[in-house]
Amino acid sequence: MSGLLRIDNLDVYCEDVPTLLRFYTEALGVDLLYPYTAGDDWFAIQSGDVTVYFLQGLGPAPVDRHPPVGEARGIASFSFAVDDLDAAIERLDPHVTWLEDVDEWRHENGTWYRFRFFTDPEGNVLSITEPHKVAPR
Repeated sequence: MSGLLRIDNLDVYCEDVPTLLRFYTEALGVDLLYPYTAGDDWFAIQSGDVTVYFLQGLGPAPVDRHPPVGEARGIASFSFAVDDLDAAIERLDPHVTWLEDVDEWRHENGTWYRFRFFTDPEGNVLSITEPHKVAPR
């Protein structure tokens, strides 16, 4: 057993965050996961079990690392949820090429993630993530 539970989130780099925000929330009727403030360079929607993050980006995605906001457009990575990030890293270590060390992201609503990025054999960026989500209010 690999320990991969499900796809937790997807990152999509885009050129026009406000336009995509309107499309997903108004045209498709998908709910925002976190409040959006005009001028933010990202927004997130929840679709079933999967969170989709839309991030401001321009140009092609580099293949040797997870690009920061503002460097790419398109799907950035697929993240697989795990219960224990350290145990998953130990299991995967002989099989993947890590792009960076373990990192952490926290949102003001209390949600936080520990994660680590790697590539598949084609150079696509993936990650394993230990999510600690707070339910939307």
